[in-house]
Amino acid sequence: MCGIFGIINYTSEDNVKFQDHLDLIQHRGPDDSGIYKTKDALLGHRRLSIIDLDTGHQPISTEDSRFHIIYNGECYNFHEIKTDLEEKGYSFKTKTDTEVVLKGFQEFGTGIFEKINGMFALAIWDEKEKILYLARDRFGQKPLYYTLIKNKLIFSSELNPIIKAFPKLNQLNYTGLTMFLTMQSVPDPLTIFKDVTKLSPGSFLKFKNNKITIDEYSILNFN
Repeated sequence: MCGIFGIINYTSEDNVKFQDHLDLIQHRGPDDSGIYKTKDALLGHRRLSIIDLDTGHQPISTEDSRFHIIYNGECYNFHEIKTDLEEKGYSFKTKTDTEVVLKGFQEFGTGIFEKINGMFALAIWDEKEKILYLARDRFGQKPLYYTLIKNKLIFSSELNPIIKAFPKLNQLNYTGLTMFLTMQSVPDPLTIFKDVTKLSPGSFLKFKNNKITIDEYSILNFN
């Protein structure tokens, strides 16, 4: 289990307090911590080392520094995807599934999400186009929360960093509360807080020009 946290269109105050808020999910990733920062994006990662203990530090970037990823999860078929990418001319510096997912995004775009057999929540920042992508596995095994405050997008593996970073968001969603008291869970995309949303399973979010669009890459039919 790892943890991700990020802010797009951050302020100087966000920057100063970012590490403290990232450390609120240290329990998800006690082995390592990493931050990627540009003038537009802050991406933070707390790592639990499972694969490639020595060179699996995140965030991971492509060689051209265009794409940057923070990733929580496991891609069970990453060896097959890696072989496919190597045949297309890609090389790898690490042995992690995270780098495979990143290079897969570089090759296939959002089509990589459907190729992944596994559980994940991830963020990929496109530095060239200034686009953030958030994605969650098709069964929703890994959590991913987000909120939009004016033009600022905040996301996290847990609610706590979002609420601590922006205390004004600490307003109960009574529909979500009723769901929790009734079913002992809060269904997507609701959360226990009024202005914080959970990304639904099998979906990816695109944040471009301060606007959010959400698409489904996998729809489970239980009929």
